[in-house]
Amino acid sequence: MTSNGFLRSTANTIHWCSPDMSTKIKAECISGWNPCSAGIFVTHNLSAEEKPQNAENVPDYKMVLYNAGDGGTANITTVYSKFAFFTMSQAPSGKWYYFDQTEKELILYSMDEKFANKTIEKKWLLEKMPCDLENCSMSIHDGTIYFYTIDDANKVASVLYRYTVA
Repeated sequence: MTSNGFLRSTANTIHWCSPDMSTKIKAECISGWNPCSAGIFVTHNLSAEEKPQNAENVPDYKMVLYNAGDGGTANITTVYSKFAFFTMSQAPSGKWYYFDQTEKELILYSMDEKFANKTIEKKWLLEKMPCDLENCSMSIHDGTIYFYTIDDANKVASVLYRYTVA
């Protein structure tokens, strides 16, 4: 049982309860979790059937939401990094934002409040902004996204980028 935070190490099984204990969720085959008002986000490996055949630079994972309301799951989007969900944050406007990472790029995406209309907001070459999503997170405050590293055994955070959102 984990509570109120980010689990960043690989786990076979995680059990999560909503704050009022009315919803109990078992999330399997994940690399951690990110709680929010909608529930918890996790990453699952894409199955062979879910991956496009004979395509280059194809995502390996899918971001899944375990709903806070009923404990059901919803596939949100495919992602390249199994740690992209650590950056998933919702702006006051309702839009969702997250960072994903390929071998060469860091990409900021947005989606509407129903997780549709996935849009690339901005891309950076990793050589210009070196980071590893395993050690990064994101938060939104007063209309600004703060993308930051988590260093020194989770004791020190350094902001890598600020981005203003609508």
